[in-house]
Amino acid sequence: KRRHPSRVHLLLGNRDINKMRLTAELAPPPSALWLPAAAHPGVYWRRSGATATPAGWLAAQAAPLADEPSSRLRWMLSDNMGSPRAFELRRSELAAARGVESGALSDRDVLRSFAGSLQRGGALRSFLQAGQLCALIGGTLFVHGGLKPDAVGSVPGREGGEGAGAREGVVAWVEAMNRFAASEVDEWCADGDAAAGPTWPGREDRLGHGFFDRPGGRLMSYGMASQPGGAKSPTVVYDSFLEDGQPAPPAPAVVAWLLRQGVHTLVCGHQPHGDAPVLMRCRAPHAQGELVVVTADTSFSDSVEWVASPSAPLPGQSQPPAGHRLQLAAEAAAAAAAAPVATPAGATAGVPGSEKPRGAPPPASARPRGRAV
Repeated sequence: KRRHPSRVHLLLGNRDINKMRLTAELAPPPSALWLPAAAHPGVYWRRSGATATPAGWLAAQAAPLADEPSSRLRWMLSDNMGSPRAFELRRSELAAARGVESGALSDRDVLRSFAGSLQRGGALRSFLQAGQLCALIGGTLFVHGGLKPDAVGSVPGREGGEGAGAREGVVAWVEAMNRFAASEVDEWCADGDAAAGPTWPGREDRLGHGFFDRPGGRLMSYGMASQPGGAKSPTVVYDSFLEDGQPAPPAPAVVAWLLRQGVHTLVCGHQPHGDAPVLMRCRAPHAQGELVVVTADTSFSDSVEWVASPSAPLPGQSQPPAGHRLQLAAEAAAAAAAAPVATPAGATAGVPGSEKPRGAPPPASARPRGRAV
């Protein structure tokens, strides 16, 4: 990105933006920002559950842990940041880089790695500073999650109302969105670099609007699915064109807004759905052309089920599920069909249509590798 700033575009996602929380929330005692586990109410989007507070999480651990920043980070990652394996994966990564066993690294070593990535020159801070919320390249618009009607033209804190960008057009909206993100990151960096350390004016209202009352808080808020009052966030970050794992095309108003301004492709990710991108061809009344929507998070979600062998049922089941039996049958049929076939007399090997037919196509699985195909 530094070498080719106009040719490389780094999109900010929710798992990048939410790490901005760490500078204030992990400020160690005796910092005034540190809130002991017994007094911590949790976060506004996790109001129930045995581990929804640091005290509850500490009590649930098999081995006693001290109430300190390293354990607080473990609670945050596992309970309210959707990253239950991140702490141990970072330990393993650090161990591999240093050529030692994982057991040689303490929890505080892992904490220092996370904290260091957010300091001046750190990898994650550098990424945030170079990142943007939207990228418009020719007729293709890139965002992290999706674009719903409430997010069209919406820029947090924008004068003239949230829909001003929709009236001005997609180019002006993209530029305003990226200026907003850069301003928030700059504010957050300056706060963290100050001699007094990070600030958080709203820390006593962690279950309410005070959660985002901190430098960079408007960007943190924009990267969330919902707001403290329960309202859905009008965001391109925490959104998706998948519903229950199945493709859900954008609203006709969004399609028309983009097509009228020469945008023919919308590319996003955010929600994992397996082996291949999902492509949707969308039209809208009173708009010419076709918008192609590509959702391209091809990592595997937790809805993916794996089968070890035809005779190995999944845990808690007496036999492989029907979908897996179909998949296994399809694989067996495909393997049989791929076996060498003798060329019939009078046919020419390698000429399409001249080979012996190889049987019916394999049956389609009712539920292949994941819920979305």
